[in-house]
Amino acid sequence: MTRHLVSRWVALSVALVALPLVGCGDDETTNGNGNGDPALLGTWIATSITIVGQPGAGDLVVDDELNFSINFNSLGEYAILVTNDDPADPWICENTATCEFDGTYRVSGSTLILDESTSDETTAVFSISDNIMTATLDATATLGVSFAIVFEKI
Repeated sequence: MTRHLVSRWVALSVALVALPLVGCGDDETTNGNGNGDPALLGTWIATSITIVGQPGAGDLVVDDELNFSINFNSLGEYAILVTNDDPADPWICENTATCEFDGTYRVSGSTLILDESTSDETTAVFSISDNIMTATLDATATLGVSFAIVFEKI
């Protein structure tokens, strides 16, 4: 598993955590038509990203001083902005300190689904309490690890 591949999954998982939705079924919620949970809309800042079951791995946000922000709009679109990545030793961005990702999102129950218009969608289980969102991205099938992410709404 390459460091960049892990980083890409971390960025997508961060985005996953706060999804207002573009629905495509009866069991999904759609914010685009006003039926979604307004608590999900807006900008969220990742305050912690850790690898589940590997406490010695550290916190990608705190230890590496990465900045992640995710914005979810009522049209079912998300945008991730990553800043302060080290171009000499990147976690997410390639050869630059700043990068962006975007696509569409939806939620089904407590599952967030991000679609970056690639062949695979990314999913995570999430919960929100007040202005704090937590999510767990299971990437064991592709990366051999899961990520725990905490966000704060600004």
